[in-house]
Amino acid sequence: MKIARLAALAVVLMGTSATAFAAYVAAEVGLVTRMRTYNDFGTGDVVLWVQNAPAGCDGFWFRTTEPNGKEMFAQILASQKAQSSLYFSGHTDRVWPGSASVFCKIYSIDTYSN
Repeated sequence: MKIARLAALAVVLMGTSATAFAAYVAAEVGLVTRMRTYNDFGTGDVVLWVQNAPAGCDGFWFRTTEPNGKEMFAQILASQKAQSSLYFSGHTDRVWPGSASVFCKIYSIDTYSN
């Protein structure tokens, strides 16, 4: 009885995990090659083009008005100045509405030295 319940739980968790990760991407993107900021579109939207965009994303975006948005902006600017590579994780199901291109919503940013 316990084994059957555990097996059923494992199947449910595996299905949930696959669904949760289907809309998520993580990749070493290298350097930000282009950045566009908006004051009127959205609420402080920032759109980024990167050296190595992962499959499913043409670039990334975030809003400076969101929690930690200003800190992410500062981290990106600092990495550009230092020519440090970036590693982004983001949501492929939260595409920026301002373009026909697929800009994925940033979830996290890691900076590291080349």
